[in-house]
Amino acid sequence: EDKPPASRDLSSRDNRGSLSRPQAVQRSSPKSTSSMPSKPRGRPKQGIWSESIANARELSLKQLKDVIGELYAAKAKYDLKCEEDQLPRETMEEFLYTYLQQKYGLRSLVVEWGSAVVQGIRKYSAADNDTLVFGKILRNEIDENFRLVQQQLKETVKELLRVFLKNANPHKLESAIAKLLSQRTTGFVTEDECLEIVRWCYDEGDATEVIDRLGPLFEKEQAAQAPPPSRGTRSRAPPSGPRKCKYADFLEVLLAFQLHGVETYMEKFTTVFQHIDSDQDGVITMEDFKHLMEELSQSVGRPCTADDLEDAQEAVERYGLERVTFSTAISYASHTVLNSD
Repeated sequence: EDKPPASRDLSSRDNRGSLSRPQAVQRSSPKSTSSMPSKPRGRPKQGIWSESIANARELSLKQLKDVIGELYAAKAKYDLKCEEDQLPRETMEEFLYTYLQQKYGLRSLVVEWGSAVVQGIRKYSAADNDTLVFGKILRNEIDENFRLVQQQLKETVKELLRVFLKNANPHKLESAIAKLLSQRTTGFVTEDECLEIVRWCYDEGDATEVIDRLGPLFEKEQAAQAPPPSRGTRSRAPPSGPRKCKYADFLEVLLAFQLHGVETYMEKFTTVFQHIDSDQDGVITMEDFKHLMEELSQSVGRPCTADDLEDAQEAVERYGLERVTFSTAISYASHTVLNSD
């Protein structure tokens, strides 16, 4: 019997990289905070979330995602420049102000567009994973680089689907395969196609969970496509052909699962960081960072050595300022106290 179509013409299944649940993710219950110092939380979080104006312009989802894309691209260049000039990084919220200030100049326009972005996040996050992820990055709840993991997932799923279609139609030209792929990604994918993709991307345990999440999609679409009941009967006849779901809905399930995985992985870090970050601006001092590493070390049972702290201090202080952002802190912690290897 031939191998599953989705596994052909691709690198080893072991090369899934960050597509599977992050290595250090564990399904543990939320940690106790009894060991944390009784440091006051400080003033409520200020900034763009509190400066929103009621009559801000309303952005469509496409407009919002265009703005988000521009922000990601601009911040990548800005971070590279900061690295070259040995300057401290900004959080995404800080950079949003920087970006809008450079683009519009007038404070009234900065607040107006900032409010439009915030209102767009609140409006579309429930239905759009890209918006949800950006909002979490803006609020310092997940690492800025997680968007790259989601982008990789999207690209891999699309490529796997292309391989599946190619192997299912070996005699078709590439142009015909491209057309089929376009039809799938803008329309429906079959259950078999979805299952092959999931089984390639995830290990057995995670694949089972994702497949369970996909079940309601197929059932919903099956019910919608069922022909109307014939005369004299009350129930609809089951639809013919394979079960299907919308490609966009399928992708949202995978992205949501990936997000859940990284939030589980970061749960202890985020809890400790937010407790130490008393003004909730996503930035802590070097002393705070040392305390963060020590707290994490105690909570995960992995020692934080003097060398770890010295390396971290050198990495931060080379920029000349004792300033550690949320994303910088999680990046370093992931390679030390949170690393399960």
